[in-house]
Amino acid sequence: MTNVLTIENLSVSFPSATGEQKAVRGVSLTLAAGEVLALVGESGCGKSVLCKSIMKLLPEAARIRSGRILAGDLDITNYSSRQMEALRGRYFSMVFQDPLGALDPSFAVGAQIAEAVRVHAPHMKRSEARRRALELMEQVGIERAEERYLLAPHELSGGMRQRCVIAIAIAQQPRVIFADEPTTALDVTVQAQIMDLFARLREETGTAIVLVSHDMGVVAGLADRVAVMCAGEIVESGTAEKIYYAPRHRYTRELMQALPKLGRRPAASSGPQTEGGTRHE
Repeated sequence: MTNVLTIENLSVSFPSATGEQKAVRGVSLTLAAGEVLALVGESGCGKSVLCKSIMKLLPEAARIRSGRILAGDLDITNYSSRQMEALRGRYFSMVFQDPLGALDPSFAVGAQIAEAVRVHAPHMKRSEARRRALELMEQVGIERAEERYLLAPHELSGGMRQRCVIAIAIAQQPRVIFADEPTTALDVTVQAQIMDLFARLREETGTAIVLVSHDMGVVAGLADRVAVMCAGEIVESGTAEKIYYAPRHRYTRELMQALPKLGRRPAASSGPQTEGGTRHE
């Protein structure tokens, strides 16, 4: 199976007042076409830095100290942000963890999806881009797409906003999608819907997905392989079944122990709980 992404001994660092801080330390990974790789670990372990270093979305102060990044057979290790413009959207795309922050509050969500359609096809007619945007909205499970095309981001629920961000990410049919904590701040029902959506997109389009999460439970049903990251390093990797049922590294076992379990007594409540209203999905 062809690798769409290969990372070889990659190290990334940032300057600081106390000296150079290494955020990624000698990471090596491969990603095959159509594969889902879960990159898991606690907040601050370097997961997002790793993905943004591939996309060339890090601050100017960041430095790749060693290693190589290959997009297929193309070495993009030293690509500038300008050089990456030809690959962003078409080869690599990213779904950020805060959909409200990823969307422009000044424009309707449909117009933003249509803009993503036209970014690599500037001569496309606006009517064609609008039609394609509506198709993408329906593809990611947004009902009444014609109506919601005209809505601003704040008029949609968190789950609907994330679907819009995913529609933007798949607009150019990329080979690789980085999904950076895509279910953060969503309730468990919507989390499951978003995970089901990624599974369906993988089956329909053959897109490879790097699913970044601190929650082993969220990625359990979707990942083909899991890479566990701690303090900038990959400490354990393998098939999802191997990692979940026979973890070898202590840190991996601790992540597994942090998962909620049926029958575990909940913490005592300080008062009566009321169910707040939620928007209709």
